[in-house]
Amino acid sequence: KVHANPEKRAEILRIVDIFRCRVVDVGHAHYTIEISGDSGKHEAFLSLVKPMGIVEIASTGAIALAREMGK
Repeated sequence: KVHANPEKRAEILRIVDIFRCRVVDVGHAHYTIEISGDSGKHEAFLSLVKPMGIVEIASTGAIALAREMGK
């Protein structure tokens, strides 16, 4: 969750687009953003949004999902 005051919203959305993230919730003063990828991608993203103010971070760690086999 990142602080998203009106002056920074467009910049945050550009960063979200560059990192192929997804805004999953919009509040009056924040965006909740979903990001997937390796730790390097996460760290790079966080370093760019940190100056705007990170409200909260939640991480699942590594997970794997089985792919459906063709019929």
